[in-house]
Amino acid sequence: MVKFMDKNLTIVVAIIAVVAVVGASAAIVLTKDGDKDKDVSKSDVRYALQIMGNANEDTTIDGKDVTIIEEILNGNIADWKEYPYADANDDGKITDDDLQIVKNLRDRKTGTTVYIVNTSPDDKGNEVRTKAVYPLTKIVPYGVNIVEPIVSIDGGRCVAAYFAKGYPHQEASMNGIDLKGGSRTIGDAAWKNFTEADATTHFDAFILTYDARAQILDTYKEDLNTAGIPIICYPAANPDGEASAALTLGFMFGGNSEKLGQKYAEIYENVLDKISATTKDMTDDQKTVYLAMTMYASICQNDSTYNTIGNIAGGRAYYTTDGPFKEKYKGTSSTASASVEALSEIKTTAILNYRSLDQTENADEVKETMIESFTHENSKGISFEELLDKSTVDKSRAYFINNTLPAPVRVAYSAAVLYPDQITMDWAKSIMQEFIDEEFTPFKGKTIGTNIITAFSYSDYKALS
Repeated sequence: MVKFMDKNLTIVVAIIAVVAVVGASAAIVLTKDGDKDKDVSKSDVRYALQIMGNANEDTTIDGKDVTIIEEILNGNIADWKEYPYADANDDGKITDDDLQIVKNLRDRKTGTTVYIVNTSPDDKGNEVRTKAVYPLTKIVPYGVNIVEPIVSIDGGRCVAAYFAKGYPHQEASMNGIDLKGGSRTIGDAAWKNFTEADATTHFDAFILTYDARAQILDTYKEDLNTAGIPIICYPAANPDGEASAALTLGFMFGGNSEKLGQKYAEIYENVLDKISATTKDMTDDQKTVYLAMTMYASICQNDSTYNTIGNIAGGRAYYTTDGPFKEKYKGTSSTASASVEALSEIKTTAILNYRSLDQTENADEVKETMIESFTHENSKGISFEELLDKSTVDKSRAYFINNTLPAPVRVAYSAAVLYPDQITMDWAKSIMQEFIDEEFTPFKGKTIGTNIITAFSYSDYKALS
């Protein structure tokens, strides 16, 4: 296992942030007097905490991880490589140093050095690790997709500076220095503000979303190297990547953020279980075919993250059913519809149109947003309403879904659109309500349909207009 390092900067690129679960044949269970901390079996969670020292690969570091390392050191576990994350200091062996680090992490000791794990390989196929210090308290986030999970888990209190608030109501808890940049482009003046602020603040991490990595690594990497600021990067537009970001960053922020990060992962697990129970016996031909859209009236290309959301929700992307369409819409972005006939030849059951929306002041603003979503004309002068009028899709299955909501909510509403007989909108709403009830920071005290827009259909729009 080789670390990918660039001078004195280690870069984490968490493309698919899922820690693999070792099969049951590799699990060892040692218990003593029913003490839960003596259980050294591997966990079966989908999303494990990506930090070395999490020996049993569950969602936290606790006494169970200490026990595993003790059993390795005592010779009771013959092959420690069955527990690769027991190597807390990432030096390729298990020693008393690893035991001490894990005890410090168990006790949440400030100043403990940790290695964050990325199971996606680097360009040479090696697993990537990065060195950091617990807890992170002075971060700078960049990119809408990573800001949302950070603020959701009460990470706004750890933000020492930011380039922009793309959604001011949603991101109200994000504190620190306003660097006067953009949410999608930083700009030279804003970067100068960043470097000047770091001279006195000393940022402890730069956290960005995967789709912004080229801008950062190509343009600003040397500055970050010189300052010794580590980069942590997650594919937060992908629901799986966002779930892992919430869990791991929650641990690294500590306190309430750790609790919320674990709850986030738990909610997502429950959503995935519901979808699996609905679709596990379906063939591809039995799955609901959907078309993914964004930017009001743009059709998502085949490898867009929005198709990933639909797939996770149990659907079948339209491009897999139509060869000419698949060829036309190659890529990872989206294509603006240039004609009202753009959807006329597309034979799909449902349309999932993802639009990023801030929180609202009142129900009237919600209604205005719903109407504007269907009537807004894109750069080609085409609206979503006009596209639907020329299409053959069941318009009651054409939905906008708010893309700033937590990934479990986006996936839940997508699944409800795809399988309305088995997965209801009320169930999807209950997932959003859970984020409110559990007091995830942006949603505490808020109300669906008054302050929070979730999902709405063409039928909902027509009822208003």
